[in-house]
Parts: sequence; structure tokens; C-alpha cells
Amino acid sequence: MGNIVGRVRYRLSRPFREYNLEERAFKAVNRNKEVASPRHPSTTSHIEKIIKNLNPKIKEQLETTNPKFDSRLRQVFVTSKDVTPIE
Repeated sequence: MGNIVGRVRYRLSRPFREYNLEERAFKAVNRNKEVASPRHPSTTSHIEKIIKNLNPKIKEQLETTNPKFDSRLRQVFVTSKDVTPIE
């Protein structure tokens, strides 16, 4: 009984949900994206100084991939066990 009521409610509410759908989607896509606030000049200069004074060994480690970590990452597998099946 509940399944039938759900289907009827779905079919009755569908036209209202889909009313003006294309225009609403167009507005959502063209909505202005939030831009990150500008950094304070002192903060920007501080970050640049840190990057310039960074130890060359650390710079090299950041720019190259570590095969040890890469092999460990390849060994990781995620298994999902869902209680309810996805329809």
C-alpha cells in the first residue's frame, strides 16, 4: 500500500518539480562563484619569504614522488559494506 501511495505522490508532484527546470539550472550554473578574499600584502610577502628560504632538500622532496609512499598507496583498497542495497 505504501509503495502505491509513494508512486502516486511522485507522479503528482513531478510537474511541479520540473516546472521551469531548464531556466533554474541555467541560473545555478551561471551564478557567481565565491572568490577567495584577497590576502593582506604582509601575508603574501611572508609566504614568499618562507618559500624562498626553504631548505633545498625539502623543496626536492616536495617536488618528487617517493617510491616507498607510492607503493604503500597502491596497496590501499577500500571496501564498502552497505547495510541497505542501492537502488
